[in-house]
Formats: sequence, structure tokens, C-alpha cells
Amino acid sequence: GNISIINRSLERAEELCADMQPLFNAATLQAYALADANMLPQASMFINSISLHGEAEQALHILLESQTKRNLMLDISYGVGGTAVTQLAQAYGYHVMDGLDMLLWQAVAGFEAWFQHRPDVDEGLRTYIHGLLAS
Repeated sequence: GNISIINRSLERAEELCADMQPLFNAATLQAYALADANMLPQASMFINSISLHGEAEQALHILLESQTKRNLMLDISYGVGGTAVTQLAQAYGYHVMDGLDMLLWQAVAGFEAWFQHRPDVDEGLRTYIHGLLAS
């Protein structure tokens, strides 16, 4: 398929496309500047890795509004009650996920190596971690 890489600067987006192209042989990677959010193609999923403030917040509003379908927003950050990005995306009608699952799945191999037990990444573990974050 097609993958759009959006960055605050077009030059950095182009660098990221060049770096990532070998990982996605069958995909077309296209670079965009964040300031051009209103010109981006329709997408089925967004993966966010920037904090939401100022110019980024304004561009994200434009981007989310410009999409005709409300699909999935994944924010690599996480927190109890969602992040600013997931809350904004929910307000626009998107399905959202935060980065907690990514964090937990990254930890599986290390946990298994240390404790010779593969943990289950499930709702119980998410609830437990959210409890730790809230305290």
C-alpha cells in the first residue's frame, strides 16, 4: 500500500522515507510537511509520535477534520485516561489506541529472558499497569 510520513520539516520526512523504504519494499512511501496537513491523502490509520502543542495541535486538527472516514489513531505515548492526541482523535470520532500495548509487547522478550516465563499481554496486565501509572 501507501505510507505517508509526516514531519515538522519536509526534509526530515524525506530522510525518514529514504531510511524506511528498505523495510517496506512493496509500499510506496511519500513525505509530507506537517504544515501541509490539509493536503494529505485519505488514511485508514494514523500513528502519532509527536507531542501535541502549538503548530502540531493546529495541524492535527486540520488533518483529522480533512479525513472523510474516521478510522484508527495510535499514539505511541500512553497515560491514564488517554493522551491529548487520543482525546482529540476521539472528539473527531476516531477509534484510538495509546502506546501502552506497544510498551508491553516490547517488554515481553526481556521479561521472558529474565524470568523464563512469557507474560500474557491482556486486559488484566493493562489494568494493572494503569493502576501503577495512576498512583
